Amino acid sequence: MSKFIHIASCILLTLFFFSWTATALEPSTQTRMTQLEVEPEANPEDPQGWWLFLGANSGFVSSETARSDESYANGVQLSAKALGSYYFTNRLWVFDAGIGMQTNQFESGQIHRSSNALALEFSSRYRFQSPRFAGWQVGPVIQTFVLGDETFFSDSTGFATFIGADINYEVVWREKWPVRFGGRFVGDINVDHRNILTALFNIEIGFPLEKGRTLAELEEDNVDYIEEEAAVETTEEVPQRRSVSSASVPLNYQGLKYNMGEVEASAKDRRYLQALGKKLAENPNLFQQIVIVGHTDSKGKKLTNEILSHSRAQSVLREIAEQGVPVEKISPEGRADSQPVFESKSDIRNRRVEIRFLGVNDVNELNRVMDEAQKSITK
Repeated sequence: MSKFIHIASCILLTLFFFSWTATALEPSTQTRMTQLEVEPEANPEDPQGWWLFLGANSGFVSSETARSDESYANGVQLSAKALGSYYFTNRLWVFDAGIGMQTNQFESGQIHRSSNALALEFSSRYRFQSPRFAGWQVGPVIQTFVLGDETFFSDSTGFATFIGADINYEVVWREKWPVRFGGRFVGDINVDHRNILTALFNIEIGFPLEKGRTLAELEEDNVDYIEEEAAVETTEEVPQRRSVSSASVPLNYQGLKYNMGEVEASAKDRRYLQALGKKLAENPNLFQQIVIVGHTDSKGKKLTNEILSHSRAQSVLREIAEQGVPVEKISPEGRADSQPVFESKSDIRNRRVEIRFLGVNDVNELNRVMDEAQKSITK
């Protein structure tokens, strides 16, 4: 009975770790509502929701025993498995749960032994988002043998349980399927009189479990989203940019960067935009027009990025206009990944919004207004 309690405790602790990390880092309901909901399930470049992964492990296994009638043994391990993988919308975590068939072949002198069992597997991995480590995942993994040689040669009955770490690298194959490959290092926690360690190579290929939407549905859904959620409410079309004269001045604020799929700026950037909007409303004659341009990186589909970049510009328009700046003086544009500021179009720093003031009558005064807005959020 103590073995079952021990195993159950390990599983519960692993699931608690997964739940806590995923819940802590999952965006709030309000944040999720501001994200662009476009075919996240079927996009292998940015998988979200449930995916089915089929995979295999192979590698080295060793068994060091304390029994006098046995000696240290080395061997190989092979396994095939099916996993349900859930990708969280914050893009930071993925959780796996699945089942597989595993075989271990040991050899010590003239003695050959094998162990074959059905194993349950659970893991939770952190997904790095920085450009330097993009694609890498690392986290804990737990395996429990439930059928077959579930004791792994143990003297007492019980399910052999292994705990360790997974390190995976994920890429997209043929622009359709996410593929993960990497290493796994695990050791037993309850096999009597033995210390069993494994070092394995891992490869898995994924298939979406949830149907993505059609192109027509994407267009219809996201036009509604732009009009109702990311733009200032107006019954008229977005005004066309007017012809202006005088100076053109870019915003001097080094911000307005975005996580993948997000429409709304960060809380700090929104505070700045609100402060800027108030200052601009107090000085309506400083400029003739504001041009807001949204950008994305090259990940994802073209239509998705076009909608996303326009939605970002509309969201910034809303923050500024709500402070009293006339909507007719603001022109939003979306340029997707057509104008990257960094050499690689996939660089996450290309997810941005740029603001430029046209027809500026007093450049020094406008710079002062922008500086005051930035100072107001750092006090």
